[in-house]
Amino acid sequence: MEVRIINNNEYEIAKELFCECFNKKHKEITIPLLGDLLGLYSNNILIGICQIDYLNNLFENKKQAIINNFCIKNEYRNQGLGNYLLN
Repeated sequence: MEVRIINNNEYEIAKELFCECFNKKHKEITIPLLGDLLGLYSNNILIGICQIDYLNNLFENKKQAIINNFCIKNEYRNQGLGNYLLN
């Protein structure tokens, strides 16, 4: 297993995985990414994604990370891989 930032070449694969996990139809996404899109890979195949966005907390003068989207491919669920990706 390997966790790494999803690059532009893999972005379409990540969108397909998201649509599969959440039973959504594939749409053209035009909103810019505000943070990191991490991928969980098994044998170099994308099996999970975690989108982390960063917001400024003006009252505490720091950035906060928020998990915006998170999913594991159906056939890889219930194996502890979601916890692995979160860690």
